[in-house]
Amino acid sequence: MIAPRKLTDPIVFSNTLFAINACVWLYVGRVYCAVAMFVSFIASMAYHHYRETLRVTLYADRLSAIVALSTTLYFAYPHLNIFKVTYVSIFLYVSLYIKNMGTVDYNTRHLAWHICVFMGQLFLASTIPLN
Repeated sequence: MIAPRKLTDPIVFSNTLFAINACVWLYVGRVYCAVAMFVSFIASMAYHHYRETLRVTLYADRLSAIVALSTTLYFAYPHLNIFKVTYVSIFLYVSLYIKNMGTVDYNTRHLAWHICVFMGQLFLASTIPLN
C-alpha cells in the first residue's frame, strides 16, 4: 500500500477551504448547504489523503461534490439574476477546464480546482441575503 499524504500536503490541506465554505453557508443560514459542503470536505480529504488509490473514497468524493454543488445551486438560484447566472456558468466552465488541463501535473491543477470551488461557493453564498 502506498503511504498516505501528509495533511499538510497542499492537495490535502486545500480541502480545508471546503470547511470554510461550510462555515460561510452556515453563517448565511443555509444549514443544508453547510452540511453538504462539510461532507464534501471530509470525502475529498479522505480521497486525497490516501493518494487517490481507494475506490470507495473516489466515489464518496464525486458523489459528495455533486450533492454539494446541486444543493448550493438550489438554494442560491432564487437569488440569481441573468448576470449572476452567466457569471456562475462561465466560472464553472473555467474551473472545469482548469481541473482537466492535461498539460499541467495533477497536483497543481487539482489544487487550482479546489481554489476555484472555494471561490465559486463563496460567490453563491454571497447571493443569499442576510436577515
